[in-house]
Amino acid sequence: MAGINPSLRHHEVATRLRALRMDAGLTMKEAAQRLECSVAKISRLETAARGVIPRDVRDLCAIYGADPAEAAVLIAMAREARASEWWEEYPDEKFRAYIGHEADAVAIFSYDTGIFPGIVQTSGYARAIIKGVAGRISAETLAKRVELRMRRQDILHKKDPPRLHIIVDESALHRRVGDERVMYEQLSHLLELSGRHRMSLQVIPFSAGAHKGLDQTFTMLEMADPIPDVIYQEVGGRIEYFRKEKELQAYRDLIGHLSTVGLGQDGSRTLIEEVSQKYRS
Repeated sequence: MAGINPSLRHHEVATRLRALRMDAGLTMKEAAQRLECSVAKISRLETAARGVIPRDVRDLCAIYGADPAEAAVLIAMAREARASEWWEEYPDEKFRAYIGHEADAVAIFSYDTGIFPGIVQTSGYARAIIKGVAGRISAETLAKRVELRMRRQDILHKKDPPRLHIIVDESALHRRVGDERVMYEQLSHLLELSGRHRMSLQVIPFSAGAHKGLDQTFTMLEMADPIPDVIYQEVGGRIEYFRKEKELQAYRDLIGHLSTVGLGQDGSRTLIEEVSQKYRS
């Protein structure tokens, strides 16, 4: 099981089940009738919205007339999808799904208007953010949340890390999170990361004025085939995911716009270096 991401296996099985049903010329309603279940269950299985059970995969492969060898592979993958990863300990099920996707993304694009994304936060900055947002929080819970955020960043140190593109509004540079030392370390960390060949960093300056992304923040995870890309967005404490191609294209267009509005890599680094000096003690 070493190196296997259950979340990725789950989505691979879901994608393949949908393809097999369509190849068999069956509607979801017809598949549900043959499996003797609800249409909603078939839909949830094909969108990875519910846990996958090897028995269901076996029965659906038989209904769809799948090749026995492929059926055996899918059943094995379904068993792997039920395994546990370190992030399964996290209580928020929807965010566990995000971490599973993030762990296997080939590219990560993150845009924020007020703070730096979790994937590039230092432990001091993360601690100050989590404590500030949560208000009253136990020391134990705070420590666990900071640890989770830091463990997510292990993917940046893999032999073949994902491409990382971060765009932030200039306000994130000036919003004092924690004390001056925390801010200086955070900005220095960003400068170090931006020097890596698979990471790009852009800052949208105040001089850009109003623009299309001013009222939202989001992360786009680009996945390897056959897993569809996914948009993650948190609105009012509610987590939302978008996977439909029309939705994805709208965000790709927005990313293109933000990349144009933001300063280039060199200009962004210069601005960060200038602001960091006011935090240097």
